[in-house]
Amino acid sequence: MADDHPDIPEPKHDFDDLLGELDAESSFAWDEDLEPEEEDTTRPVVVFRIGGDYFAIASESVREIVSTTASTQLPGAPAHIQGITVVRRQVVGLLSLRTFLELDDEGPQMAADGDEERPPREQDIATERTIIVDTAHFTVGLRVDEVAGLGKWAESKLDPETIPDNMRETTRRYARGVDHRDGRPCAYLDLETLLDDAALR
Repeated sequence: MADDHPDIPEPKHDFDDLLGELDAESSFAWDEDLEPEEEDTTRPVVVFRIGGDYFAIASESVREIVSTTASTQLPGAPAHIQGITVVRRQVVGLLSLRTFLELDDEGPQMAADGDEERPPREQDIATERTIIVDTAHFTVGLRVDEVAGLGKWAESKLDPETIPDNMRETTRRYARGVDHRDGRPCAYLDLETLLDDAALR
């Protein structure tokens, strides 16, 4: 069982440490003479990149983020199942979101202005990570090209009206809204529905 990427370093930060940094952010101090506006509630998310597109999932579903490890192929498995690997003595199935969402050969579905090209594949190999997620029915490793970091997603952005028309149906089925992160569109994915469908295909 060969290790495809033996020289990729481990992430510098433990996922729990990153969550702690996010929770420690100072809140805005209102001027006592001003009446505060009603705040939009938010939820913590993990943001990641696949090709030229950015996605977010609820951080409460994320157990840890690890460097891409060697895997064992499963004969007869669908193309989006990249096999199994062992993480902390647990066998975990690996799901390629690139294949499952059909992001393979084209540019970004949600390209920002002047940003029509995807990063070089060599860059993807250097930054690949596996996001280990736990849901009610599955523990799965999501293969992604890069973990962009943690953030907060406004509940008001969980709105189908924010989803662009050029998003393919294979992705639209799981998108619950689109927001902009550093000027780039980012789609929030319904992980439960996505994993249910991936298991059935």
